[in-house]
Amino acid sequence: MRIATIALLTVVVAALAAPSTVVSQVLDAPVTVEQVLSPAFPYNLVSARTVDTIAWIENDRGRRNVYTAAAPDFKGNYIRF
Repeated sequence: MRIATIALLTVVVAALAAPSTVVSQVLDAPVTVEQVLSPAFPYNLVSARTVDTIAWIENDRGRRNVYTAAAPDFKGNYIRF
């Protein structure tokens, strides 16, 4: 019984110590502008009133790109300015 209690206590202590180690490693790593701007994300989704067409803006590496898509496949088309 005593060995099981010690083993359980060891597992609990290890589980509690592991997240703090990971958090300290993440906080110590420098964050670059490229890392912040690199994930692409869409926003400002709008739809046409009379046809099955949508448009949205996608921010990719700090640059805004405009896309449109029409029914039935809604495949995105990049709009060049």
